Amino acid sequence: MRDEVDPGATSGADSPDAGGISRRTMIRRTAVAGGALLWATPVVQTLGNDSAYAWFRGSSTPGTCLCSESIVTIRPIACHAEPGTKLRIAKSGKYVTLEAVSGGSCGTRPNCEVVSEVFVWTVVSAHGCSLYSQKDNTAVIHVTAAGATITLQLTATLSCQAGKNGVIKNCMATKVQKVCFTQVTGSESQRCGRFEPHRNKLHGTVRCPPKHKKPTN
Repeated sequence: MRDEVDPGATSGADSPDAGGISRRTMIRRTAVAGGALLWATPVVQTLGNDSAYAWFRGSSTPGTCLCSESIVTIRPIACHAEPGTKLRIAKSGKYVTLEAVSGGSCGTRPNCEVVSEVFVWTVVSAHGCSLYSQKDNTAVIHVTAAGATITLQLTATLSCQAGKNGVIKNCMATKVQKVCFTQVTGSESQRCGRFEPHRNKLHGTVRCPPKHKKPTN
């Protein structure tokens, strides 16, 4: 008895491969599945590639912030005559506030932020004045004698971190600065100048004169 043969089964378009299924059967099954078999794989691969590339690019060097610290200058920002009694100022003395201007940076790498910046003021030498107090990037000098000078060493430490759980990287800068002061008697404007220090050269401090070199024979 001869098996019945589908007339279209002998055409090249619908002939099944050995052990396979015909193209017509595959298309019919694909249509039933709503085309998911044809599109699911390319879409998943595309999203997966983009996502992996973005993660690699943003996290290629975790915890490696480019930390750098510098101390640009130390400048006076305030000056007040020594307070006396009965709403009068004392006959001599003043307080001069110095401010350190730093130029630290954590670089431009992604997620690198400043955690802290710590300043430490240390007296190297002083004549006619003393370090009264210090807070962050400011220090108050108590001047008690004419021709007073003070040499300060300032250390600034900047801490950078890449993300909340990244490695903290520290960098440090040191500057030694000598400051000389003007008169300590008279009215407050005579001791400190008539305007704020950054607006007037007569702000209670002066440039220290250069050291005289000994003549050579």
